[in-house]
Amino acid sequence: MNSSKYSANKRTDLTILAIVIIAIIVLLATQTIFAQIKVGGIKVDGINLPTKKDKGGAKGAKSGNENQGGATGTTSPDQGTDPQGSKDDPPEWFVNVMVGDMRNAQEDVDSYTPEGKIYLVRSPLAPWLLRAVSQKAREAFAIDKKFQDWRKANLGNKYDTGLDALAAAAAKKLPAYIPGPKNFAFRDAAMEKMMKDKLKNFSTLKVHKIGLFHSAWIIEKDSLGFPANRYREAYIWARDSADDHPYCHLYGFVVQQDYAGGGTYGATGVIFNTDALFGCPTK
Repeated sequence: MNSSKYSANKRTDLTILAIVIIAIIVLLATQTIFAQIKVGGIKVDGINLPTKKDKGGAKGAKSGNENQGGATGTTSPDQGTDPQGSKDDPPEWFVNVMVGDMRNAQEDVDSYTPEGKIYLVRSPLAPWLLRAVSQKAREAFAIDKKFQDWRKANLGNKYDTGLDALAAAAAKKLPAYIPGPKNFAFRDAAMEKMMKDKLKNFSTLKVHKIGLFHSAWIIEKDSLGFPANRYREAYIWARDSADDHPYCHLYGFVVQQDYAGGGTYGATGVIFNTDALFGCPTK
């Protein structure tokens, strides 16, 4: 046999073998990366919850609707999926995070005075205040996050005891937490009708006060200094007979007109902006 031909064939075989080995390594690496992608955490109510295979920590998220003298900003609804399977207990760290938020909310409530603070609880903690005073909201959250079975099986659990303590604190302060009269200082029948139409529960509401905070339009400009829109803040203070708690709501709205050019503005629209718990009228 020709030795040069044998050497060439041997080199060819080694090359093929090397290519096969490299392909196997690449395939394994790809599968590993894909598995890592599937293991990532899931977002729940501003908390970065890990899956059962991921032991990562929690990460906070911002949202805002602090009540300023009765005026409110925007709020965002809860996000994410369940922290664990329906038959599993919630992770201990997850329970501790919830309890920590409840305690922070209670500290806000305990330190509130009408003269010294402009909000009862900070906006990221507002959902905990609602869950404290409303059994329906409390149960809805537990069901949504899949720990209702654990809650029922542990009657002295930290979730309910923490919310009970917050509810007791709220009972002392919420009745005196009344929206300021400036929130309803100005009236406009057409705008008020649009505000009412934005509320799906308006048929069960008893309206105590309604009106606009601003007497005139506030012009909002873009980054170049040109008009983008004009707006007015407006509010409805009401009691919902469908609630399972004795408190009132302050519903906030933004009445807005987009700039149409040439110094003119388009049609009036209303944006439902926020819903915050407040006390009810004493009379």
